[in-house]
Amino acid sequence: MRILAIISGEYGIRHVDNLRKHAPEGWIIETWKAPAAFPLIMDYPEDFLPKSFAPCDLILSFAENRSVAELIPEIATMTGATGVVVAVDSEAWLPRGLARQLTGWLARQNVACATPKPLCSLTERDYKVTRRERETYDSPVIAEFAKYFGQPDIRLSVDEVTGTVSGAEVQRDAVCGCARHVAEKLIGLSVDEAEE
Repeated sequence: MRILAIISGEYGIRHVDNLRKHAPEGWIIETWKAPAAFPLIMDYPEDFLPKSFAPCDLILSFAENRSVAELIPEIATMTGATGVVVAVDSEAWLPRGLARQLTGWLARQNVACATPKPLCSLTERDYKVTRRERETYDSPVIAEFAKYFGQPDIRLSVDEVTGTVSGAEVQRDAVCGCARHVAEKLIGLSVDEAEE
């Protein structure tokens, strides 16, 4: 899979570092650092983009600026991407209304879009948009990404004699890598402690 990750700060850098470290063999992950500032009204989004991007299958946006959402449809056209995942770990980065607009713009281009809030709620079929509401999507490329990164899935082995965690295998990591970190810390804890 070819991925273009849009970053604008430490949040995105941390996510990309984890993806590069733990992505399946053969995944190519490129990054583009979005501009730090945008005008209030962006008449020509293409003025803020490079002349070209490498082709990709999936765009991941870790941008910490809501104006980047206006660039994503043009980036999808330039890269040939068929799927987009925009992290909504802060509503300031992608307000709900703008997320709906972006999804609509991309749908008109036949590009699937997932806007998980938070990013670690992404599964192979849906994601959270509010505390109690999940939204489904239909995209093989997003589902392939979500097979490895999204809503954490950790399988524990328990020593029946001692009641402690003897092994923790990460089936699906959070994009930021927290699931792997937690899994390492669970080894040796009692089952009751592990739940906490």
